[in-house]
Amino acid sequence: ITFAKMAGFLKLTNHLYGVVISNWVFSMPMSMFLTAGAVKSVPYEIEESARIDGCGPLKTYWTIVFPLIKGTVFTVASLNVITYWNDYLMTQFLLTKKGLRTLQIAMQSLFNEAFFAWDTALGAISLSILPLFIFFIFSQKQVLDGAAAGAVKG
Repeated sequence: ITFAKMAGFLKLTNHLYGVVISNWVFSMPMSMFLTAGAVKSVPYEIEESARIDGCGPLKTYWTIVFPLIKGTVFTVASLNVITYWNDYLMTQFLLTKKGLRTLQIAMQSLFNEAFFAWDTALGAISLSILPLFIFFIFSQKQVLDGAAAGAVKG
C-alpha cells in the first residue's frame, strides 16, 4: 500500500521510467552488499602497488580491481537480469496502458486470448527466452572464471 501511494505521488505509473526506477531501488541493496564484499576482499597492497607504479584511481579500478571482482559483478548482473526479465507483478502494477506492456504481460494476454493456439503460444515463449539465453551464453565464462579464481587459495 505504501509503495502504491508513493508510486502514485511520484507519478511513476504508466511510464517505463517508473519501472526502471522502482526495479533499481529494489535491487540496489543486494547488489551493493555483494559488490562491496567482493571489493573488500581485494588486498589493499595490490592497489598500493598500482598507485606506486603511477596508476590513477580510475585506471587502478579498471585494470586491477575490476578483473578481480568480475565474477561477482556478472553474478549480480545475472541475478538482476533473471529477476527483472521475469518480473510480472511490478510491471502489471505500474503499467496499466496496453501500449506499455512488457513481454511477460503480453505473453499472459496471449495465453488468455489464444488459449487453444498452443503452437503460437509456445513459439512466443521460445522467442521470449532467447534474450536470456544469449545473455547467459556471454556471461557464463565470466561467472565461472570468478568462481574458479575464488576457489584457489594461495
